[in-house]
Amino acid sequence: MYVAPTHRGRRVGKQLVAHALAFAASMAGLRQVTLTVSPDNAAALALYASLGFAVDGATRDHVNMVLDVEAS
Repeated sequence: MYVAPTHRGRRVGKQLVAHALAFAASMAGLRQVTLTVSPDNAAALALYASLGFAVDGATRDHVNMVLDVEAS
């Protein structure tokens, strides 16, 4: 996901991810959402953590994060 610099700090990224997670949670059988983020992107790491994602491994080049979900 990319948010243009002119729109950062307005919670646009959080809203985008929240909408994607709401859609994902409606998918029958879905158990997890995973993502990969650059370890240098502190804002993204904080955003995903604030939405419940947990680090599930990392390398020098990327951090894997996971969120357990229950489909409704």
